[in-house]
Amino acid sequence: MNVKRAVIGIVAVVAALGADATASACTTFRMERGGDVVVGKSYDWSDGGGLVVANPRGLAKTALVMDPRDEPATWTAKYASVTFNQYGRELPNGGMNEAGLVVEVMWLQETAWELRDERPAVNELQWIQMQLDRFATTAEVVRHAREVRVAPVYGAVHWLVCDAAGACAALEVLDRKLVVTEGAALAAPVLTNDTAAASRAALERAAGGEAATGPGSLARYVRAARRAAAPAKGPLVAAAMATLDDVRTSATQWNIVYEPKRGRVHFRTRAEAAVKTLDLKALARGCDEEAVALDIDAADAGDATARFRPVTRAVNRARIVESLGKLGRQGMIGLADRVAAYPEGMRCEAP
Repeated sequence: MNVKRAVIGIVAVVAALGADATASACTTFRMERGGDVVVGKSYDWSDGGGLVVANPRGLAKTALVMDPRDEPATWTAKYASVTFNQYGRELPNGGMNEAGLVVEVMWLQETAWELRDERPAVNELQWIQMQLDRFATTAEVVRHAREVRVAPVYGAVHWLVCDAAGACAALEVLDRKLVVTEGAALAAPVLTNDTAAASRAALERAAGGEAATGPGSLARYVRAARRAAAPAKGPLVAAAMATLDDVRTSATQWNIVYEPKRGRVHFRTRAEAAVKTLDLKALARGCDEEAVALDIDAADAGDATARFRPVTRAVNRARIVESLGKLGRQGMIGLADRVAAYPEGMRCEAP
């Protein structure tokens, strides 16, 4: 089995096992005050393992696609980034680049992907890495979004993209067309597990007095939107963490707060509640240096920047094996070798 099929198999297993119980519980929001900007993410899924990866700039990449009829997208990483990866390098669940662009993914059952056409393709997780590699602003992402087609592996997802200036956009594929919602049409810089249009309608109903309680997608959206519109007094990172507490569900695994202007990331996990902080400026590197990573469940609070270590094939493989083992699919572990080797096929073009 080749690397492409290996990745497809792993992601399909992950999605199939996690979708029913936890797919409808992620929350992402942007909060702003006095020119300061933070982006918060609650990652809610069936497994909490993962790596925090510092991805170098300068690597030339070819997308992993499902069907040999698809032409894989190719690009070179202009920006270094930090991403949260559950099933190996280059398939992130979200992250931020050194320009302050944040991209996060959430489940969206209404997703209906575009039909195959002549455009180059990328899968729904590597799409995140592609945006972080190439762009500095939300406007750039939106401007170039239709140049590639998402060739899905399994997940029915949508994305929230925000930049250091606070501009955000929701990107969704509905009725086989890409729908971009930005500016005033976005209503609030928040996304959960309903479409941007349905979320806007829920916010309007809530303004009329409808309750927004419980763990449901629209209730979480309304609560996060209200908090984003009027952040609590004190440090904005603390206000974002309090919002993540408000939208927490029984499936919450990771809480992440990005500071796009400062290049800092704060996170905690179900297994390790102590908040760890990263300095992306210190972690950013060219492709003539090794990519480095940190176990997302690393202990000890505080600045964890210096604790990153090379993300070798063995480190990558170990993460994949552990994740698959937790999901009860030991028969798939044989694919880990091929998936772990994928980054070695990337070329260093501009250190």
